[in-house]
Amino acid sequence: MRNTSKQATCFLGLIIASAPIFAQSLPYGLRQADQSTKSADSAESRLKEFAGKYSFAAHGVDHNAHKVALAGAFIADGRGHIINGEEDFNSVEKTATRLSLQGSYTLDTNGAGTLTLMTSEGTVQKFSFFVTPTLGKSQGASLIADDSVFGIRGTLDKQLLVPFIDGNYNFNLDGETPDADVMTLAGTLTIANSATKNSISGLTAVYAHFDKNDPTFIASSPFYGALERRPDEFGRFVISLAFTSDGPPVSFAVYAGDGFHLRLVSIDKAAEETPSLSGFAVR
Repeated sequence: MRNTSKQATCFLGLIIASAPIFAQSLPYGLRQADQSTKSADSAESRLKEFAGKYSFAAHGVDHNAHKVALAGAFIADGRGHIINGEEDFNSVEKTATRLSLQGSYTLDTNGAGTLTLMTSEGTVQKFSFFVTPTLGKSQGASLIADDSVFGIRGTLDKQLLVPFIDGNYNFNLDGETPDADVMTLAGTLTIANSATKNSISGLTAVYAHFDKNDPTFIASSPFYGALERRPDEFGRFVISLAFTSDGPPVSFAVYAGDGFHLRLVSIDKAAEETPSLSGFAVR
């Protein structure tokens, strides 16, 4: 009996001593994930989610307090690389059109990261960006520039191209001339995009502060334009709009997000009659 009692006590001691090990054990050989491994896996999955074509636009002011704007689209490979893309940029001091893009990006477990874009003219644009995942795919993000020279903010969205862009859109545009006079426009436009006709027409309200003592406001004015270039692989096309009957037309690079959202940047050299303009149009 004494031996049996000792054996029972010994066996009970083994159970107690082994309890922490048993408590950490999971069936079928599964183990609790190491937290650092889990974080690394989560960050990697965020990179994989951010893949495909994205259109983007941003605006703000440069170190001389002049307005700047850019719009474009790129392809992310899901491994931290921007493998291809194009961009248009404008300010009163400079206009750059159809620049090719490459770059890189990082993302952490919270969807915050960095985006670096390198243009074909040698410019490096650095952003912090914050991605919103939807159903395991990164559909959109907000951007803010990391350097004071570009000092701009904007958005990017997953690009879902459609085979046509004809239809009715409302739009908002704003910009300035080399003399820092400002112009703001809002209105509607209709793109008639067919095999035989590429016309644009619409109505716009214009606020122009060209004379600081006597700003001009036009409540509603018809305008006309044309579709000069059809969408390329990045959804970029070109339109020209003549907002006044006696003024020169303004050319815009336009990036289609999904056929319902357009991002516009003027690509003419800024002048008194053709200010640098940027904005958006929504169907």
